[in-house]
Amino acid sequence: MQDVTTFTYDANGNMLTKTEALIGTTRYDNYDALGNPGTITDPNGNATTYTYDTAGRALFVKAPGDINPTEYTYTTGGCGSCGGSTNRIASIIQPEGNRIDYTYDTNGKLTKIADSQNNSINYSYDSEGNKLKEEIKDPSGILQKTISYQYDVINRLKQIKNPDATYTEFGYDALGNRTSSKDPKQNLTTSQYDALSRLTATIQPGNVTTGFTYDTNNNLTTVTDANSNSTTYKYDDLGRRSLWGQA
Repeated sequence: MQDVTTFTYDANGNMLTKTEALIGTTRYDNYDALGNPGTITDPNGNATTYTYDTAGRALFVKAPGDINPTEYTYTTGGCGSCGGSTNRIASIIQPEGNRIDYTYDTNGKLTKIADSQNNSINYSYDSEGNKLKEEIKDPSGILQKTISYQYDVINRLKQIKNPDATYTEFGYDALGNRTSSKDPKQNLTTSQYDALSRLTATIQPGNVTTGFTYDTNNNLTTVTDANSNSTTYKYDDLGRRSLWGQA
């Protein structure tokens, strides 16, 4: 192997280090009782710090170079307009002060994202909960772009209509695995699966093929690109990825 990545863990199963041969070591420290890292330090020594609430949700994330952290708030219990969930993001305040608000319907589906300038993305759904449309509006509420979605009789995404009136289309096998996607320029990508519905190959335009293999525990073990370059993954006894490398 020319490029190997290794992982180490503590006794609680928390990742301690990720070492990439050509990059260096990323460290994960200061875990809380729920297994969330309080600090992640990149190979250059730049640390990102995380603060969580008692439910393990990130409240503040301070990245290197940011004067202020990114702040997250969440919907409250019994929220009638968010499906009663306390796990959905209600707002994000970015380091420079821009606020992004999220609105949900009574089923917990995201219906709107709006920033401080009132630019917004609005979502609508069918009775099955499938997303039908995304409407992008400017601060005055004027529609700028629309993306529409169509589904087959068993609610699989069949077609996306893009803002320029072009289409992206999808096909499936009898088990529901997505076997094809065709972009607006009619470029076709196909996917193949084994008897366990594990992805074994993707074939992109120009017959560019990527292959995938697995172990008996269904862990991904190799990815081989069209130039026969392979990335190999290895796991420890607990099924945690312990090493990957390219050859």
